[in-house]
Amino acid sequence: MSKLKQKAIQIIENMPEDLMSEVISSLKTIESEKNLTLKSMEGLKILQSFAGTLPSTFHYTQELEEAREEKYDRFY
Repeated sequence: MSKLKQKAIQIIENMPEDLMSEVISSLKTIESEKNLTLKSMEGLKILQSFAGTLPSTFHYTQELEEAREEKYDRFY
């Protein structure tokens, strides 16, 4: 076990019980944010793989506006 992990365990062992729910909540938040970051990075890699593959006639602002209109129409 690493020294860092040992130190974390010692801190947790010496912590009052009433603080443990906050610690657990914080750890879950950190894990959730890490997973979200990993998913975001995967998405970015996928987007980067398309770089240079779109035709020069592709107008991203027009495509974006059309996608917004479609989304709006689905909700109303």
